[in-house]
Amino acid sequence: MEKLYFYKIGPCALATQAFIPLEFSGAAYRFGHSMVRSQYRFNRVFPADDFRLAFTFTGDGGFRGGLRYPTNWLLDGSAFFPGLGVEPQMANAIDASMSDQLMIGGDPAATPPVKGVALARLNLLRGSPHYKLPIGQAVAARMSKPLLTKTQLESGTGGAVVKKFNIGRHTPLWFYLLKEAEIKAGGEHLGPAGAAIVAEVFVGLLKDDPESLLNNPPTTVLPSIDGKFKINDLFNFVEKHKGQSNIPAAGVINPLGLP
Repeated sequence: MEKLYFYKIGPCALATQAFIPLEFSGAAYRFGHSMVRSQYRFNRVFPADDFRLAFTFTGDGGFRGGLRYPTNWLLDGSAFFPGLGVEPQMANAIDASMSDQLMIGGDPAATPPVKGVALARLNLLRGSPHYKLPIGQAVAARMSKPLLTKTQLESGTGGAVVKKFNIGRHTPLWFYLLKEAEIKAGGEHLGPAGAAIVAEVFVGLLKDDPESLLNNPPTTVLPSIDGKFKINDLFNFVEKHKGQSNIPAAGVINPLGLP
């Protein structure tokens, strides 16, 4: 991406230093929420459990007080990345549907249980009343991207919501970009407007950082088959050296073993 059309920094732009646009943080980059599954295979001890265990297994804010990491929390890497011997779990499609487990706050263990707030609702509240983001149609038009029709927005996932609240012509940006991904890309990746926002912000930040790989390319040659070093290459490289140095004998891909 040689030229940035929307994310601009400099004397002729509105911004003179690196920044995070609200359209990115409050809408476009929240596309990942729709990809979260209700359950995951974490390891052989937790073969099909609530996705919220991921927060527990990764510290939920950090491990403090010298606590020892429980061995049954070790993740099975092959369940999350391809090329590690087992077919990995796939993320949900990018669309306007979300797992009903995506709640913020609350305490289901309390008596009586305290229900949290749906993350989808919080995203919509952040976008309009708080961040005052423009509607999706306005952003797409400003970026000269093809607009979704009212009929398209009223179809598929979330279509009933669009009809119920009559937002087919003035759609919240976050919701609009999810529908754009569903309709224009079959849910496999972001649509034209959403992809441009996310890609330009990342590239713009990297271009502005003198220490980034775009301005200071690494010279290290890493082992791989096709000239690309991916996360599964890292796993496999370390796995070949298990039991050596400080690499555990059980390896790092699936230290707890198969189910």
